Amino acid sequence: PSPSQVVKQALGLSKIEVNYSRPGVKDREIFGKLVPFDKMWRTGANGVTTIKVKSKVMFEGKELKKGTYAFLTIPGKDKWTIVVNSNTKNNAWAYDDATEVFRIDVKPVTSTEKVETFTIGFDNLTDASCTMQLKWANTVVPIKVTVNTEEAVMATIDETLAGPSAGDYYTS
Repeated sequence: PSPSQVVKQALGLSKIEVNYSRPGVKDREIFGKLVPFDKMWRTGANGVTTIKVKSKVMFEGKELKKGTYAFLTIPGKDKWTIVVNSNTKNNAWAYDDATEVFRIDVKPVTSTEKVETFTIGFDNLTDASCTMQLKWANTVVPIKVTVNTEEAVMATIDETLAGPSAGDYYTS
């Protein structure tokens, strides 16, 4: 049994939500053994990991529009491929690339800290960026996530000023 987890992170004016299951190491060899290298992985357990974004977000420079997506990975010794697909039912063992949004390659980092339970989290937060991290065993996979906060703020201001109502002056 791998418990389910929902992680929500505000980033600028956007929000990111990841829904996944958290398997444990349980004295097993993880990457290269339990999770084979160079084969697509559902990035967790029990089912496909999903990622939902409230507005346009960039993952390592690749645009992800508002919506919910399947979030899969292809772990490797020297690089991981992150795969985002618009079909949230798409799984690693019967993958259909017809609805693939993008793939990006990132470099995994070996950590001295052992993470027993697979964890997806966010670190290094600023108004316009963060690092999404996949952590398990002694592996950390950092993924740079950015948003254009200034553009989003200006669009909101322009929209409000184009047709303000009495209530607009009291909103925060």
